Parts: sequence; C-alpha cells; structure tokens
Amino acid sequence: MQIYIPPTTASRIRAAWEKLSPEQRSRIMPLIQRGHQKTLIATRERVAPPVDEMTGPSLNLALSAITGATAGIVDTLDAGIVVTVDGGGEIWGTGKYEALDPGWLEAFVLWLENLSENKHPFNSSPVVTTIDDTLQIAIAGDWGTGDWRTSANPSPSTKVCKQIAILQPNLTIHLGDVYYAGSDDEETHILVKSWPRGSAGSLALNSNHEMYSGCGPYFDAIGGAPFLMQKQCSYFALENKNWVIVGLDSAYFADEYGMYREGSLSRDGKGVEQLDFLRAQAAKKKKLILLTHHNGLAEDGSSQMAIWSQVMGAFPKDAGPAYWYWGHMHAGVWYNVQSNGAAAVNCRCCGHGALPCGQAHNLSKSTNIVWNEDRCAGDPDIPQRVLNGFAVISLDGPKITETFYDEDGGVAYPRTAATRPALSAPLSSVVRAAAFEQKSQPDSALAESRLTVRIFDGTRQPISPDVRILMTITDGNENQRYRDYRPSGTSFQLPFFDNLGDNYTVIAFTDRYSQAGFTPIKCSPDVPQTVDIMLLPKDAGFRFAGAQWDKLAFSQPLLYSILAHGAANPGAAADRYAELMDTRAPVLACLFNIATAMSSIALPVGNPLQYFKEVIWDNTMAQDRFYGWADPALYDQVRMAAAQGTFSREAGFAAFHSGATDSYKQIQFGEANVQLTFHANDTKLIDGVNCVKMEPDIDYYKDLAAHTLLEVITNGLSGNLTDPRQVYVLRWIAGRHAGVPEFNPPYVIG
Repeated sequence: MQIYIPPTTASRIRAAWEKLSPEQRSRIMPLIQRGHQKTLIATRERVAPPVDEMTGPSLNLALSAITGATAGIVDTLDAGIVVTVDGGGEIWGTGKYEALDPGWLEAFVLWLENLSENKHPFNSSPVVTTIDDTLQIAIAGDWGTGDWRTSANPSPSTKVCKQIAILQPNLTIHLGDVYYAGSDDEETHILVKSWPRGSAGSLALNSNHEMYSGCGPYFDAIGGAPFLMQKQCSYFALENKNWVIVGLDSAYFADEYGMYREGSLSRDGKGVEQLDFLRAQAAKKKKLILLTHHNGLAEDGSSQMAIWSQVMGAFPKDAGPAYWYWGHMHAGVWYNVQSNGAAAVNCRCCGHGALPCGQAHNLSKSTNIVWNEDRCAGDPDIPQRVLNGFAVISLDGPKITETFYDEDGGVAYPRTAATRPALSAPLSSVVRAAAFEQKSQPDSALAESRLTVRIFDGTRQPISPDVRILMTITDGNENQRYRDYRPSGTSFQLPFFDNLGDNYTVIAFTDRYSQAGFTPIKCSPDVPQTVDIMLLPKDAGFRFAGAQWDKLAFSQPLLYSILAHGAANPGAAADRYAELMDTRAPVLACLFNIATAMSSIALPVGNPLQYFKEVIWDNTMAQDRFYGWADPALYDQVRMAAAQGTFSREAGFAAFHSGATDSYKQIQFGEANVQLTFHANDTKLIDGVNCVKMEPDIDYYKDLAAHTLLEVITNGLSGNLTDPRQVYVLRWIAGRHAGVPEFNPPYVIG
C-alpha cells in the first residue's frame, strides 16, 4: 500500500499558503525547496541525502502538498519501508515518525497557520526553587511521541517512561518536543497525562515543535500538574547549597521563518529577561547546570551554534556552565570537554528519548565526541533503529554523577567492564576470578562505592515492595559485606579496594522463590551501579496468554511465518502449534527463548532469525534446542560476525552435535549465549532457496570447559536437559546488565 498525503491536510496547507504575503512566501520557499531536494535524493537515487540540521522532516513532503505534485515521490513510496539512513542517523522511511512519514505535515501546516500570529504571550516571571542537596534528576529530550505501538513491541517513549519510573527520581525534566506539533491533544495526552513524574515534581522546556502550535498548549501544560512548580513560566532555576540548575526557553525567540530550528534566548531586543536571569544565576558563583532544548554545538561537535555565544556572554570572563544538557538532535551524545576561556564546559545531548533513529555515522567518526548511542535496539519493526534512552544526574553535596540509561534500563554510558549473571547454584572455581596477591581490606582514604539491588519476578515486572528479600553481598576477596532482609531498590555503600576486591557478588532469596544472583559487579566510586535480579516462584509455570496463535501473527509476524511454513494449510499450522503449547510447554518456551535471543543479535546484515525459513516439526524439538531450515547466507554472516568478535568458532563441536559441519557461539554474555550449529550436508529447497539444516540452542555457560563439565556432562548423568526457565532468567539478567534490548519472549513465568 502506498503512502498518501491526507486530503484534509493538503487542503489546510494550501489554504494557509494562500493567506501568506508574497514576502512571507519568498522567505519560506528556499527552506521548503531544501527539504524537497533531500526527499528527491532519498526517493529517486535511493541514497542518503546530506545532513542539514536546519531542515526537519516537516519539510520533506511540504512542496508536494502545496503543489499537489506527488508523481515520482509520494506515489513511489510504500507504507512501512525504509529507504536509507543518513549520516545524522535519520531514518528515511515511511513509518511513523520517520523522515517520509506524512504525519509530519501536521507540524508544517500548524506552523503556517500560526506564523507571525496566534503566539502565546511570553511569561517573564521565572521561579527559583530550593532543592535538596542530595537528589536524583531524570532528564529526557524529544520524548513526546506517545505510545504509538503495541504492548508486544512498545514504543521507545513507553519503555523510557517505564525505566524512569523504576528509578524513582526526585525530579523529572523534559527537554522539549511533543509531536507532531505540540497541539492541545498532544500536550494533554502525550505530555501531561503520560510523563513520568518525579517524587518532588516535574518540569518541561519549550521547543520548536511546541512553537508550531503557537506554544499556547505548552504554556497551558506547564500551568498545571505535573509541572506546577514552573507556574506557567518556560524558564526556571533550581538551587541548593552547591548547585544551581537553570532551564531556559531556547525556542520562543528563535527565528520563526527558520521553523525555530536554531535556538536563541533573545531576538530583536526581546527576551533579554532570560539573559538577565541567567546572569543573575551565574553571579551566585555556584556550579551551574544549564538545560535548553536547542543544541549549543553542531550535532557532531564540530562547531558552535549561535546560542553558544549568547549563553557564554552571560557569564564572567573565564566562567561558564559546568554542564550543559540539550535535546533537539535526536541522539545521545557525550562531547569532548569544551572551554569558555579558562572554564571547562561539559556538553551532553539527550535528545534520544523516543524518535526512531539509526546509526549516525557522522557521530561515530567524529573526533569531537567521547560517546554516542549507536547500539542496535533489536527492534523487529525497525531493524535499523538504535536504542533510545535518557540521562540521570545524581547530586550529593558538591559531587555529581552522570549516567545515560537506555530504553531497557541498562547503563549506556559511562559503562563498566562486562558483567554476568550468577546461577542459583554455588559459584564454582570455573567462574571465579584468577587468584593472585591483592589487597583484601579497603583503603580507608578512598571513597565508597554505591550499589543498588532491584528485584523482578518472572513477569519481568518489579517484585512487590512488600516482599522482603534476603540479600547477600560478597566482595571479590570472598568477604561477606551484607546479609540481611531488604526491600527491592535498596542501595548499599560498599568498600572500594581499587583491585579485584571490587568485583562484588549479589545473591537474592525469599521464601517460595528460587534464589538467583549476579557476579561480578565491578563497583567504583565514579559510577553508581545497579544490578537487576529475577526471582522465579518455585511453583512457577509457563504463561502463554500473549503467545496464542492469533496474537502471535500480530506481535511476532516473522516468527509466526517461520512456524507456519511447511504446514499443509493454515488450520494445520494452528493445530500443531496448539498441541505443542498444550503438551510440551517447555519445548515451546525453549523455542521462544532461542528465537527472541536470535532476533536481538546484530549480524553485518540483519539478525539470525531473519535467515530462518522453517522449523522442523518432529521429535527433535526439545527443551534445549530445535532444528530448522535457513538461508545458507547465514553461514557467511556468522563467520563475518566472528571476525568482528561477536561470535567464536566452537572447538570440538562434532562431539556434541552429531552430523554437524560447523558451529559458532555468541560470546557477548557470561551465560545464556546463542550457539548456531550448521548441518550443511542436509538441505531443502524452500521458496527457491536451497536451505541448510540449522541447530540453534542456548548454553548456560560461555566457557567451553564450564559448558562441558557443568552442563553437558551433568545433564547427561542426570538425564535432564537445559531448563528453559533457567535460560529465561539468565538471558534476561545478562541483557539488563550488558545494556542491550530487554529479553522479552512472548511468554512469562509465574
């Protein structure tokens, strides 16, 4: 099905265009033509257009809407396709919120309708609020998309909202942008009713998209809950003994004929109140954290924007904000330290709260950037999408800790050494760190580390706060530091050794649940650590309510197609699936575990599940593996992945996989890695492709010796196979702490 420009939208655009004066049209048309030119390159040449930070997606189909000429552009685009990804990470596709989504025209028409008029009056009565000396602030930018997807594959904004709520910050701050255009409905339902509230309050900045509606809905939003502390003013300050946090409106006085794309604090003599306010806060000579919607640097950090000089001009010589957070650019970026004379300015972009974006090659190759979020989200609907996320600032007296989190709750940056989950069984020598001479007592002169322990149940939801958990924490020297009943979310202050003694182990237990844990957790004073542990009820069973055959068709269309392929007819496919669910639940759980894990693995092209054509439905289906048919191109993809260091060729695979011709194991996690074993001598022609037989499975252990001694041999002696429940727990915990998309098969355990 082709995309189309809604007739009512096109009619409104043409009517608004007719009302503009010739001078207004002449000022706007060059901008429209720039957007149109990018669209021509993407749609006709099928290559990424040059990055242009001064034109947004609202302009890409604007000329087609004004002229009604859709030939060669709109009529060549099908719904739900991705053409390319540009150097800034913008996805040139037709899906919702992608660059060629006709929905962006709502922003364009509202901008035209409100141009030079209908602008809400500017409020010049900012509030300075006293805050605690110790508190946690969650910051998300460009978050206002709403929950536009399904419960099976939630929108990134929904996932970010959930993770912020889990952290229970004191304050939550939105850096602006509610889509498409900050209208009454969007501000009410997307921002006001959905924003994750801080325990002490929430605040929200103005933005270019909120200006498109004349910013009246935005000012209405910040006049009520949850933004009452702003008292309907778009700039503010938060202050304690050591810090002052200043939020400024960089959109209201931006150039309206440039669609408010480049931020400004004042213009043509208006808005000087904000600059005076910033000077007054800077004069307090406390460390200052600045928040704006618009960026102070070009996205790749190569140059300064006009707002940079406005901000720095409000500070005395050789002074400036200690930290500056902005959104607008839809990326998570940690820039090299900037300077204003002798002052160091730490700049962060936190504009990746919700919109789907791909890997930004201009950022990854920039020498001006320390880190940017470029990890694949494993999104089955948008495979090109990288992880969305948010930031948390923790203030403790004069000290500050900054942490970027991803949409699944993992720490995105700064990251520590790889960690791995601990099995419920006692730790063996196989998985202990090598023993050598080191300090076994902390250095009293060094700071302590902080570790927060959060407990979840088999539904992947936080365990009830009423449940008391026996938490045992042991340091890397095997000295027990804590053992007591605490609620989920408890934070512990731990000794810092500055050696392997800082590799902590956490074991959690409560009545009627199987114990579980995680090791090692590398703790340091620089980065507070959070460990998430899953406890399963001892009588837990598989719950497949979300995996019924008809639901699977919508929530997991690729897996549904693979499972259905080869059946005599649709009814036969449904019947064999229902029989498997009713009579061999552990086998189905295993299949879901493996399929979900495969879908999250980034190969040079796609993921392993996308190469599978058909499952072999016979007695080889087991609770630790299944067999299927896959495109032989998968073999080259896995070998390339091994060359890149994400897979390792399995030595001695023939001893454990009869008839196999080769085998590779994922090496991303400590446990619960996918192993892909090839049986290239067995082939089947499927849809014109001569497919090879595949044997995917998930092992508890990455280490071959541990796998052989503790899994293969143990299971052989006991007659038991790998337990899909254990795999479910291990893979979920491993994913949480590796900063990858959450392991979310279409079933839960409870």
